[in-house]
Amino acid sequence: ASNYALFYVSRNATVTIKNCNIKGGGITAIVNGEASNSTNNNSTLYIDNCSISNSGSTTSPGGGIRNTVASKVVLTNSSISRNIANYGAGFQNQQGTFIVDNCSISENRSFQYGGGGGENTGNDNKGGADAYMYIVNSTIANNTSQEIGGGINNCKNGYLYVINSVIAGNATTNPQFSGGGIGNNNSTLKCTNSILMDNVYLSATGGTTEQDVYEYSSGQLSLD
Repeated sequence: ASNYALFYVSRNATVTIKNCNIKGGGITAIVNGEASNSTNNNSTLYIDNCSISNSGSTTSPGGGIRNTVASKVVLTNSSISRNIANYGAGFQNQQGTFIVDNCSISENRSFQYGGGGGENTGNDNKGGADAYMYIVNSTIANNTSQEIGGGINNCKNGYLYVINSVIAGNATTNPQFSGGGIGNNNSTLKCTNSILMDNVYLSATGGTTEQDVYEYSSGQLSLD
């Protein structure tokens, strides 16, 4: 795929995208913030009533949306579908804030690592910004990953809050890894009034085992 994104949001900018069908980004559809390794991007992106699809590359993260360090995405009334990446196919939130409200994230695929629907990546206790992800009134369904978290991989001291949402039908396809719905790796996960069901990982014998949440390493897990 070509080495381009459809939208780049500059450092310290505030941008709103509304009522758009966004598809065909070579490495990702949207990058919020100039550089993934910067500590002061401070970009803010509002996306409303949009479809983000058919973007990404098997060698780059965040096929649909890539949110960089210290930046913020607010996604409302929208869908992220059929994007690909090496990890975080629907989205990658790298030490930023990502809010999803009344959205669908479905049929995205990570080919090399985790987070088929998306990945929430914290600071790994090494300082710098934390990663905060809020999923409200939304559906994360039918995404696949090669490693941890077919639906979402919450990792490296990330904070993930799932409220009034459905996480279903996601799969991890490598038998050495699990967390079909959510993989929680040294992070904080809190689910409230939500449905997690029919998420699976493939076993070494080729069958499937249902597993909605898997806790890797240490962390905090609350399912209400």
